[in-house]
Amino acid sequence: CTVMVTGSTDVIASGNRLALVSNGIPMMSKITGTGCLASGLVAAYCACCTDSFTAAVTAASVIGTVAEISSQSAKGTGSLYVGMLDALTNIDSATFAQYAKIEFSEV
Repeated sequence: CTVMVTGSTDVIASGNRLALVSNGIPMMSKITGTGCLASGLVAAYCACCTDSFTAAVTAASVIGTVAEISSQSAKGTGSLYVGMLDALTNIDSATFAQYAKIEFSEV
C-alpha cells in the first residue's frame, strides 16, 4: 500500500520506504484542480510502472516541477494552471532531473 499526502513538502510512504518531495510553489494551494491533476498523473504512472511508490514519487515531483517552470512566466493563478498543463506536455527527463527535489529514506 502506498500513501501520498501533499503539501509544501509531499510525503509518500510505502512499507518501510519514505520519500519527501519538495517541488512546487505556494500558489499551487490557491488553484482548484492541482490535486486532481496529481491524482490523474499518479494513476497514469501506476499504469506504466509496477511500483506504486515510484509512480507516486515521480508524479508528485513532476507536478511540482511543472508548477515551478510555469511560475516563471505566470501572471496569476489562471495562467499558472494553463502553464502547468503546457509544461506537463513538454517536460522531458533532462528537465525533470534538473528540477527534482526528492529525499529518500527507509523507516
